[in-house]
Amino acid sequence: MRVLLNRGSYQKEDDWARKRGGWRNDIDELREDYWNLHYQFNPHKFDAADWAKTCKEAGFRYMIFTTKHHDGFNMYDTNYSDYKVTSEPCPFAKDPRADIFGEVATAFRNEGVECRRVLFKTRLAFTVVLGTW
Repeated sequence: MRVLLNRGSYQKEDDWARKRGGWRNDIDELREDYWNLHYQFNPHKFDAADWAKTCKEAGFRYMIFTTKHHDGFNMYDTNYSDYKVTSEPCPFAKDPRADIFGEVATAFRNEGVECRRVLFKTRLAFTVVLGTW
């Protein structure tokens, strides 16, 4: 049994899409709303150890985590982009747990659950599951 964890800058209660409505009459407004979401992304209740423990207790043998989203937002620290959870202006960047994938991989490994990372690309409409971490 496996679990897929998919988190990103767009998930602050999904205000930008659901509460306000995903549709915008102006494409520039939609772009501005979407591309500015990382200014709000602050998962202060993030607890990788709890996720890992819960998944282990539920019988999951491995976990797949979205490390980079279709829009290029990275859930880990990288030198190749500033569009990442560990870079300002993302409010979570200063949190010691800011390298979210690193935290998740460590927590799941500590529970004996195999970790895999996934990269989403939408232009070609495919998902690549990268090696075990």
